[in-house]
Amino acid sequence: MDARPDDDGSPMFARMQSDYSTLPDGYELYRKLLSSQPDRSVSIISVDFVTCLAQLLKSGPDKYSPLTGVELVRQKVKCLYLMGGVFGSAVEPDYNFGQGIEFSKTFFHLWPTDVDIVFSPDEVGDRIEYVPEQVIADISWTDEHPIKQVYMTCDCDTGQKMWDPMAVINAVEGDELFQLSERGTVAITDKAETIFTPSATGNCRYQLPGDADWNIAMLEKIRNVNKTH
Repeated sequence: MDARPDDDGSPMFARMQSDYSTLPDGYELYRKLLSSQPDRSVSIISVDFVTCLAQLLKSGPDKYSPLTGVELVRQKVKCLYLMGGVFGSAVEPDYNFGQGIEFSKTFFHLWPTDVDIVFSPDEVGDRIEYVPEQVIADISWTDEHPIKQVYMTCDCDTGQKMWDPMAVINAVEGDELFQLSERGTVAITDKAETIFTPSATGNCRYQLPGDADWNIAMLEKIRNVNKTH
């Protein structure tokens, strides 16, 4: 994917880092960044697995902060926008949580109950599909684009559902674009099922699936990013 079209062997994309062994672990980078921010000012977007967040919550004081990970999150984080979960009438395992179930259980156990989480569950992104042919056409202004190269050279057997972008759009553009559940709490089972319990004082909400017009509008919002260069 990274070779230039003429196969001369030079990288297509510039690299700022050559020695990856010098980079901090993900949870350490979280600690460094959070410690320098104003209190209750940070919104975190989490897609894929929650490994780093679990490690952050388990972390102790270090050179960046005298606070534990739980204390640091409680002091600095305003809201977590998290891609994951299956809600509504279905009780099904979540793929991302299930791939690292012990980390996921740690995350759910330790995340502070006074810091909000907005879940973007599978059933929202499932209804929005950005097919590879359209992605390639929308990035017509260049071939040297990492997203375009992925779609030109790789196959994905899960389809091209827009799960992750829903968490990003919610975090960046606000709750007004979404229908959200009532407040409650979320627990995870050993099978990676997410169980929502309504509670007026709960810190958790989840996005509700939109209708056909809303799905089209969300897809157009994502497409417009790719069309802009």
